[in-house]
Amino acid sequence: MLVACTILLLVTMTLGVGIGSVPLSPGAVWRAIVDHLGGHPTGSVADAIVWQIRLPRVLLAAVVGATLTTAGTVCRFSCATLSLIRSFSGSLRAQASARPPSC
Repeated sequence: MLVACTILLLVTMTLGVGIGSVPLSPGAVWRAIVDHLGGHPTGSVADAIVWQIRLPRVLLAAVVGATLTTAGTVCRFSCATLSLIRSFSGSLRAQASARPPSC
């Protein structure tokens, strides 16, 4: 499942970088990224579009999405834990307030 999500993320990020007023093929996107990471930027227009404009925006969107996902998960589990604690303490109070059976 994690591998499938990673592949889906890479595909959508590639499409996000490639789609725009100047459409770029996925090959051109990856070529620009690999050339820059390899230390051999081409200096082409596609290279400038990918590296200076679109890639930073897509990466920022991915980081914001991951942050929101993490915050939502933490919130969900903390609220569930709080609800469980309240439920448990409520049942303890109910047991404590019950009268002991008379002999």
